Amino acid sequence: TAAYIGNDQGSPASAAGTAIDVTGDVTLDAQTSGDVYSVSLAGAYESSKPEKPASSDPLDGVSLPILFGDMEPEQPPKAGLGISGAVSWNWMTDHTRALVNDAGSITAGSLALTAHDGTGIVSVSGAASIVKPQPESKSTSLAGAFSFNQLDIETHAVVTDAHLTLTGGLSLDADHDGNLFSFSAGGAGAPTTNGNAGAGSMSVNRIVDSTHAVLDGAQVTRAGDIALDASDDAQMTVIAGG
Repeated sequence: TAAYIGNDQGSPASAAGTAIDVTGDVTLDAQTSGDVYSVSLAGAYESSKPEKPASSDPLDGVSLPILFGDMEPEQPPKAGLGISGAVSWNWMTDHTRALVNDAGSITAGSLALTAHDGTGIVSVSGAASIVKPQPESKSTSLAGAFSFNQLDIETHAVVTDAHLTLTGGLSLDADHDGNLFSFSAGGAGAPTTNGNAGAGSMSVNRIVDSTHAVLDGAQVTRAGDIALDASDDAQMTVIAGG
């Protein structure tokens, strides 16, 4: 998200120059807002409990070969296995810029640049696995959840190389206050005497965050107040359990 005069950030100031001559104020306002949600859930359930026969079955659920001794009754499984996994993956680049990157001139009452980023991110991953075999059977239940967030956030208000003639003030305001919430959890159960259960979760967060208010190489004539304000009030909450 960008509001700029001249060239965007990362490019040299426009050599040709932009000439602006107004009696009022000049305002550049770049705003980024909204929320990003990423939810990943998984579950596994395994049971070897025999199904109850329907009451309308005249043989009470027993097949004819078994009834007459021609076939052994089906035995429940001697082991049970349940595996469940979930992954939440976010890779986001979010740049909010209000710029004057120009070698020209601006004559105005005042000049105000505002860059604000209030984007919120919610990342949730959860996995559960339950295995319920016969009481003496072996069982294994595994569950895992993984959450990854890679964020590249820039919030910049910058004046570079411009010639400013102002009767009022000059203000550059860069503000970032978006929040990150990351939750990952895994749960597993194997309720038998020979049961094994394992669960785990991991959350990896890499944040590259810069908030700048910069006046660089500019010439300012007859300005009133000059105010540069850069603030970063973003918060990150990470919860992982298993």
